Amino acid sequence: MEQEITTLEPQLTCELRNHRDHDKNTIYITTDSTYNQLSLRITTNVEATFKPASHHVPPDQGGSADGSMLYLDLSSLNLSTSEFQKLEASAAEWSFQAYPDQRTIGMTPTVLQTLKPGPGNQIDITLASLTLSSPPQGSVVYPVVTYFHVPSITDDEIGQFDTLSATLQVPPDTHKRELQRDIQLSTDTNAIITSDEEHTVANFFTLAFGPGPEGKEVKAGPATAFVLTFVYGTGYGYGALTDIQHARDIKVTRGLNADEWHIESDTTLQNPSWKLTPPVGKPIIGTGPQSNVAFDVTNIVTLFRAGPTSLLLTYQGIPGYQDGSFILPLYKIPHVQISSLQVEPNPTYLTEQKAEVTVRWQTKNATSLFLAPLCQDVTNLTSIPAEIFTTTPFTLTAKGPYADRNNVAYRTVEAVVLPRINSFTASPRSIYYKDFPCDVTFSWAVDSNERIKLVSSREGTGGDTYEPIGSVTKSIQQPQMMTLIPISQHQETVQNRKLVLSAFKTQHQRYPLAQKARLVAASPTAPLTALAHERQISFIDNALYQPIGEPLATGDTPHLAFAPDGSFVFVASGDGQLTLIHIQETQTRPYYTFQPAALPDVSDKPTAVAISRDAKTLFVTTQDAHRAGKLIILVQEGNTYHKQGEVAVGKEPTDIALDPSGARVYVSNAGENTISIIGVDAKRNYALTSTVGNIGQQPRGLGITRDGQILLVASADGVFALSTSYPDGSPRQHLPVETPVSFAMMAGGRYAFVSLEKKNALALIACGTLPKDCKVLEENIQVGEKPTGVTVTLDDGLVLVTNTGDASMSVLTLATYEAETTSIPSVEKPTGVVVTPDAKQVYSWHNALIRDILHPKDIPGLSVHDRISGISMIHLETTNLITCAVHPDKNRQFAFALEKASTDLLLIDTGTFETQRVPLEGGHQPLLLDVSANGERLFLLCDDKQRYYMQVFDITGQTPKKLAEKELYEHPSTKGFKSLCVLADGSQAFVTESSVPLLHQIYYEEGSYQVKSHELEGRPEALTALPDGARLYVFSVKDTDPGADANMNMISVINPRTMHIRTVHLGIEQKVASIQYVVPSPDGTALFATDASGVRIVDPVSLRLSRTYLWPGATVISYGIATQPDGAEIFVTDRGGSTVFVLRQVQPE
Repeated sequence: MEQEITTLEPQLTCELRNHRDHDKNTIYITTDSTYNQLSLRITTNVEATFKPASHHVPPDQGGSADGSMLYLDLSSLNLSTSEFQKLEASAAEWSFQAYPDQRTIGMTPTVLQTLKPGPGNQIDITLASLTLSSPPQGSVVYPVVTYFHVPSITDDEIGQFDTLSATLQVPPDTHKRELQRDIQLSTDTNAIITSDEEHTVANFFTLAFGPGPEGKEVKAGPATAFVLTFVYGTGYGYGALTDIQHARDIKVTRGLNADEWHIESDTTLQNPSWKLTPPVGKPIIGTGPQSNVAFDVTNIVTLFRAGPTSLLLTYQGIPGYQDGSFILPLYKIPHVQISSLQVEPNPTYLTEQKAEVTVRWQTKNATSLFLAPLCQDVTNLTSIPAEIFTTTPFTLTAKGPYADRNNVAYRTVEAVVLPRINSFTASPRSIYYKDFPCDVTFSWAVDSNERIKLVSSREGTGGDTYEPIGSVTKSIQQPQMMTLIPISQHQETVQNRKLVLSAFKTQHQRYPLAQKARLVAASPTAPLTALAHERQISFIDNALYQPIGEPLATGDTPHLAFAPDGSFVFVASGDGQLTLIHIQETQTRPYYTFQPAALPDVSDKPTAVAISRDAKTLFVTTQDAHRAGKLIILVQEGNTYHKQGEVAVGKEPTDIALDPSGARVYVSNAGENTISIIGVDAKRNYALTSTVGNIGQQPRGLGITRDGQILLVASADGVFALSTSYPDGSPRQHLPVETPVSFAMMAGGRYAFVSLEKKNALALIACGTLPKDCKVLEENIQVGEKPTGVTVTLDDGLVLVTNTGDASMSVLTLATYEAETTSIPSVEKPTGVVVTPDAKQVYSWHNALIRDILHPKDIPGLSVHDRISGISMIHLETTNLITCAVHPDKNRQFAFALEKASTDLLLIDTGTFETQRVPLEGGHQPLLLDVSANGERLFLLCDDKQRYYMQVFDITGQTPKKLAEKELYEHPSTKGFKSLCVLADGSQAFVTESSVPLLHQIYYEEGSYQVKSHELEGRPEALTALPDGARLYVFSVKDTDPGADANMNMISVINPRTMHIRTVHLGIEQKVASIQYVVPSPDGTALFATDASGVRIVDPVSLRLSRTYLWPGATVISYGIATQPDGAEIFVTDRGGSTVFVLRQVQPE
């Protein structure tokens, strides 16, 4: 993009010239037409084309002409009818038409003509036989030329006009002298800077009398007077200096040697003027130092278009001199403009304590540009890269012509630099409800030049601050939300800084399996689970726990492990077969394919498998016929793995545990009652480093904590905890539980579940930083018969247990919420609910646009429940609400709402509940609204009965300011349920309609809002985004059997930056799950969805339905949903009743 530098807009310039008066713009007041030898001269500043019109049309129809039409309006001359009829206009290859009633002459060329800019290029129209017997009041008149259809100058039907000026004088006395021979008039500048919406320039200049070429002394008489005036206009045309209103503000004051002059302003007329009267009998200008007389003309403001205009100074009553006038050209110079100044990206994030941004701008009429604080001349540039270290304001200074006369523009943009929180973790994050108070270690890595603070939703900050990289351990007394905030940030705009600390309980449910399974592994990235049977591997969904596809045949007693990215399962069978089962999502049933790929077999019997965190290394333990054990290492090579080496371990190896850092591999040896520890060097070569004992008889399962500090060993004598730092000599902590088999470590790091085969139960172990800190919290969590395999989903939502005794699988929900026994009163049939940002009030309402058998009539009102006092009240009792959203800033105490059959946006004072109405332009019916979490943008979906529109508002001020309106899409043949979601930073919004498989995107790019539509696989039912805006989720259904109620549930995950869409089929039908509304948890680690009579919690990574909450004993139609700002409570409207139900975080015992 090139820098645009413009001085004048394309225009025609017209002037009246009287050849009898040296081509000045004089019109003589006389009945003798020989005095007015007039012509109209037309020039241009760009090449202009004049096209012949087939016929003349009246002035008010000039836009409809089929060629170029010009109209000279002489009504300001006060010509009589006979005087106008005698006037003759002529020019070669032009035709003319008089319009007496308007005192206007129309003209059009008879052949195509081209007029170029520059000296000597003009069109002259002769105006002959002009007489003027009864002149108008004043000494100046303003004829107007209006022109249409001049290509490169005017649009097709839009005319331009040019205001001319002419001085009225009596015919000259040829016996008197011309004043210009002895006195000259000048100004110190002829530039007038125009004003615009952003810049008001009060122009000024000095008007000076000086000696003429002959310099004879000229004395003033008793009737001597000079009258200063300008060309005035009433519209947005050319030629005039300014309008009457601004002309009346012009000031004329005495300057150099003008002390004895008298100034009289006359600004009451339609022709403001200033009468300058010199002292009688004295020279108008003196000699020597007195040879110049000056006046200061100030406060000249014009909003008119740039172009030439004139200053007029008439004079009369000078003894011995003809009456006459001075005409000086003035040039309106367009004010320099900065159309835009922006920083990309904004906000930006620190990387290695600096941020790289690009500053971009667009300007008009600029001759020089300067950018601060870079202190760099950026003239002729439109962008420049910059490296900054903190939030930085950039100011662009643009100077235009005559910058010394205030033709300067400034614009500032703030580049917001945010610390990049590379990680913010808590260990543990989910705390067993019997384990409070609990020490939680918070760790963070923030790319920042500032310190940070941790803010508890229950306890505040405590005044402590920390380095941008560090950790701290705090004693947590109860569930809460912890927020990491850089100290320099006043607004909470940093992403990924909230952590909800929850308490959990276990809830057991058992599902039958088609055949008994020994081992279980949950996919880390998809809602499916793998099971190891005697000679098969099968997969089941995580909603109904039904098979996905057919089982895959394997060798005897297969062992399995999921890749960290969920792309494959590594299987080792007892006959030495090694297999990778590649997993791929599909668009048809069973929605996944499982493709085995063989690896080189091993000669001995595999007993356990493991996969490194980067998936580049596979580990297999084997034992030969003499029970001698080996650890076999396979490394990645392209799309497969090959054997790198092997390490001898003890007899009867049973399990493998990997150090989180990858530095060590632990193997339990049941035949020797030992643990083999294998280390790795820089070349990725593995070797046995030590063998440790004192871990009980027949060790089987192994578990290692998240921080790698504690190794758990399940043996016939119970569980032993030992330090990995000193595995040989450190004291063992013996945890006496009965017949432990295998471990499942929670991702949070503190807890381990261990299956107790003979007790038909699980034990829950809490791990500390030292073995002595480890303890058994529960030792009899009942499951099915003979539990062996156990795993915990990556989101710490579910524990899955295979029960070999009864061919079942136990599912333990790690519940973090419980249904409250009491509910909140509401309006009837509530469909929507929101919580105020201070967590003190809950609003609920019925959407008046929803009318079905449950809602046969309008239900007005807004129910307001105070969470502190427990009191509920109904406000806006006569208002049929559609939706409501609270401003996210708790200091801005108001909410936005929409009303049925109203074209207003309602602003509700959340203290008094008084409403203010903001009329919406266009008269569209508003349907939905959503507010960005940063409190800057409001998006409003509207309907004009044919199509949908999106209106965007700036809500940073007291009243919403409309920024844009974009057409989205036409009404579909069948209307559906619509959803609207705005990203936290207000940069994008998304709309879906359940009858159309499309996602409509509204985004801001290059100075304006744009719209795109993206195809979805199913019909969208609900829509939400993570708090940081990193992911968007669309819950959809797909018609799999139109003849039956069998619509498959799906979730589409969208990256709003790339608009990459991934769709995952949940493997459950709509009759089982029918999602209505979805909201994210405050920290973005869960999605809360209303479904039928309860609430489902979905893991946003694996899309697993990890928890379901119901209200026992109540018939509930779950619909609207909202969460407390700290996640402490979830509120759900009962569309079939008059209440809002509450889920509350599990509390410590």
